[in-house]
Amino acid sequence: MEIISGAVALGVAILIFQIGKWVNGMDRLKNEADSVFDRIEKELSKIRKALVYLLGPKAGAFFEYTSPLKLTDKGMQVAGEIDADKWSKQVVELLWEELKGQSKHQVQERCLDYVVLEWTEPAEANRILGEYAYNNGIGMESIKQIIAVLARDRILARQSAENLV
Repeated sequence: MEIISGAVALGVAILIFQIGKWVNGMDRLKNEADSVFDRIEKELSKIRKALVYLLGPKAGAFFEYTSPLKLTDKGMQVAGEIDADKWSKQVVELLWEELKGQSKHQVQERCLDYVVLEWTEPAEANRILGEYAYNNGIGMESIKQIIAVLARDRILARQSAENLV
C-alpha cells in the first residue's frame, strides 16, 4: 500500500512538474507574441506618420502652404461652419500636458498626427463633421487638419501666455 501511495505521490509530483513546464512555455510564447505585436504596432505608427508627412494637408483651398501652416479665408469659413473652435479646444485639453514647453514645430506635427490619426472624436463631432464633409465633398482628413491647425494655434498661444516658449 505504501508503494502505491508513493507511486501516486510521485505521479502527482511529475504531473505538477509537467504542468509547470507547460505553463512556463505558454508564458514564454505569450511574451514573445506580445513583443512581436509591440514591434508591429511601432512600425505601423511610423508608416502612418510617414503617410501624413508625404500626403500632407491635401485640401489646398483651405491652407496656405507657408511656415507655419495657415488657414485660408476658405479654411476659416469651413472652420466656422463646423464649429472647429469647439473641437480644437477639446484637442488642446487632451494634448496640453504632453505639449507644453515643446517647440512650435513639435506642437504642429503632434497636433496634425493626433487629430488625423488618433483622435476619436465625440459622437456629436463625428456626426457634424461627417455630414459636412459628405455634403461639401471634402475629405474628413482635411476637416481634421483644419481642427489640428486651430488646436496648434491655441497651444502656441497658451504657451506664449504662460511663457513656456
